[in-house]
Amino acid sequence: MKIILLHGEYYLGAYKRLTKFVKVAKERSWGIENISNKGVLNLKELLVSQNLFEEERLFVIDGLANLSKSDYQWIKNNADNIEGNLVIVNTSKLSKNQINKFPKNILKIEEFKLPKTIFNFLDSLDPNKKRQIILDIENLINYYPIEFIFSMTAKHICDLYKAKIGCSFKYPSWRVSNLKKQSNRFSESQLKLLISELAMADIKAKTSRMSLKESLDLIMLTKLE
Repeated sequence: MKIILLHGEYYLGAYKRLTKFVKVAKERSWGIENISNKGVLNLKELLVSQNLFEEERLFVIDGLANLSKSDYQWIKNNADNIEGNLVIVNTSKLSKNQINKFPKNILKIEEFKLPKTIFNFLDSLDPNKKRQIILDIENLINYYPIEFIFSMTAKHICDLYKAKIGCSFKYPSWRVSNLKKQSNRFSESQLKLLISELAMADIKAKTSRMSLKESLDLIMLTKLE
């Protein structure tokens, strides 16, 4: 079995890559199994099951959280003897220890890093630059879905709050240092308020009461005091 790991913070890129794999599989009339939707307990059964009408199969696992310790060991011991292709998508960067749990001889790894424009936008968030933030959002939506911009902004604000109150991170030391430095631009109460407002904006968008773009603009204009 060939195993492909798609991972990284740019989850939009990872899922686009997965879509391409699925499209090719359909064009080739492969069988497609989304193991994530069938529960962890069925992993071994699905991987070894045979279908006489399918020459190739594509298995998809959405997130390493769907794998148990025994699953890792089973895959490592048996993957060489299984037909098919396994694509695992993880919406955060995997550590070397996580990657080493898979057999190296059949492993292909693709990391999706945040585009520089998104990274620069998040790194530049500052209560004293409200107008610039709005302009940056206007520019970014020409290239990325507002849902992606919103989710990355919310995640970054949460990280800034964690850095502010001294939480530990699994990020590289340089990134932790940058988060702590950026968090000094905000007060603890500001960050808590932003997290609350962003959570409420998500609910409003899902209930069609206000679009994410409108909510994000309003939050940046009125809550960065």
